[in-house]
Amino acid sequence: MIRRNEAKGTGGALKILAALEKRKAFKRCEIAVCVVGLSAAFGVDVVAFDGVPTESVAASQADSNVATPQDGIQRGPVAFEKMGPGEDTRIASRKIAPVYRKLIIGKDLSPEKIASQLRSALFAAPQFFTSGNWTSVFVNDEGEAVWNFFDEFEVEPENPYFKAEDGVLLSKDGKTLYRCPAKKRGATYKVPDGVEVVEEKAFAYCGFERIELPESLRTIKKRAFFGCDALKSATLPANVATLGVGAFEKCGALSSVEILGSLNVIDGKTFENCVALSSVDLPKTLKTIGSNAFANCGALSTLDLPEGLRGVGPMAFSRCGVKKMRLPASFDGAGSSSSSGHIPLAGFKGALALELEVDPNHPKLTSRGGCVLTRDGKTLLWGPTNGEGELVVPEGVEAIEDDAFYRGRFSSVKLPESLRKIDGAFYGCDALTKVSIPQNVKTVWGAFRNCDSLREVEILSPTVELANGAFEHCDRLEAFEVPASNAGF
Repeated sequence: MIRRNEAKGTGGALKILAALEKRKAFKRCEIAVCVVGLSAAFGVDVVAFDGVPTESVAASQADSNVATPQDGIQRGPVAFEKMGPGEDTRIASRKIAPVYRKLIIGKDLSPEKIASQLRSALFAAPQFFTSGNWTSVFVNDEGEAVWNFFDEFEVEPENPYFKAEDGVLLSKDGKTLYRCPAKKRGATYKVPDGVEVVEEKAFAYCGFERIELPESLRTIKKRAFFGCDALKSATLPANVATLGVGAFEKCGALSSVEILGSLNVIDGKTFENCVALSSVDLPKTLKTIGSNAFANCGALSTLDLPEGLRGVGPMAFSRCGVKKMRLPASFDGAGSSSSSGHIPLAGFKGALALELEVDPNHPKLTSRGGCVLTRDGKTLLWGPTNGEGELVVPEGVEAIEDDAFYRGRFSSVKLPESLRKIDGAFYGCDALTKVSIPQNVKTVWGAFRNCDSLREVEILSPTVELANGAFEHCDRLEAFEVPASNAGF
C-alpha cells in the first residue's frame, strides 16, 4: 500500500495510487520505482510498503548516466531513514546519484542469511533481504539483473562477518569471496591472496577478460563464473581440488583452460556452452567427467582423456567438436549404469564428429573401424558419428545397443550377416536413406526412430519382429522391399 501525505498530496496522485492499489500483480520492486516517480510528479513524500520491514538503510537507485525514461520521470537516488515500528518510511534525500551504486551490508547481516540470498538472486529474486536493523533493497523485477544493479559492496565496520575490498564482498578473514558485482569490468581482476573459497555465483556475469586466481584457492563452487562472456582464459592453481557444477558455464569467449591442480572430478555442465573453448589440459588425477561437462563446445577439436579416468556422465560431449579420443584401459563407466549390463558409453552420445579408439589393454572393450565393441566382438556399444557415405558394421556383431549411432551422419549402412538384434541404435540418423535388414535378424526395436530421410527398407529376414516404433517418425518412408526368396513376408 502507498499512502499520500495529507498536506502535499493531490487528486492526481490519489487516482494513480488507487489504480496501483487495484493491481494485485504489482510486485514490490515495481511499486518502489513508482514511489520515486510519484514524489517527483505529485509531491508525495510519505510512503509505506505493506509487509516490508520499517527499519531501513541508505541505497542509491540510479546514477547520472541513466537516461530519463519515456514517461519523463527521473528515477533518482532515494535514501531511506531508519524508522521505528509502525512509522511511515520517508523520502529523505534526492541528491544527484554518484556514478557507482553501492549495496551496503549492515552490521547484523550473517553469512547464513547472505548465502541463501546470493544463491537465489541470480535468476529469480527481485529483492535482497537483510537482517537485524536493515531493510530490503528493491531493485527491479528481473532476477538476473538484481546483481547487475550494484557497482560495489560496502560493509559497515561493525559487521563481524564481512569486509569489502575494491567493492568485492569477502569474509572478514579474507578466506571466502562471496560476490564480485556483475557490473565490474576490466582487462584483469586479481583475486586477493589468501582466498580459499570462491562462493556460488561469485563472479556470475562479470565482465573481466582475465581473472587471476591465487595459489591459496582450494574450492570453486557451483556456477562461480557463470555467464562471464568476456573471460578469455582460465588457469586453476595447483591447490584447487573442487570445481563445482557449471563453474564456467556460458563463458562464451573462454578459449583455453589450464588445470594445474589434482582434480578428481570435472562436474556436470562445468564448461557447457563455452562455444569458443578450443584447448583444455585435463589433469592426470581425473577420475570422472560429469554429464554435459563439455556440451556444445563446438570449437573443441582435440581432448586427451587421462589414464585413470573411470567414468563419463551422460551427454558429456554432446554437440562437442572433438574428432578423436582414446578410451583408457581404466575406463569402467563408474558413476553410470547401462540396462544391458555393459560398460555405459552414453557420455559420448551426441558428439558432432567423434571417433573412439579403445586402449588395447582394456579388459572388457575393443574397437574396430571406429566402433566400440565388447571384448568378444559380439555387441556394438558405440559407433562413430563423423562418417559420411556408407557405414560398415564389423562382421561378427550380433547385437547393436541403444543409441549406438545416435544422430549419425552417414547416408547408408551395411549390416553384417551375423547380426541378430537391433535396439534403438540409429535414432535421429537423418541422412540415412536406405537400410537392409539381414536374414538372421530376429528383432528390430525402435531402431530407426526419427530417421527423417529414410525412404526405403529392404526386409531379408523371414522372421524379424518390427516393434516398439521401429520406424516411428520416418515421415519420408515410401516403400518396403521384400525379395521373392523371403518365406515369411
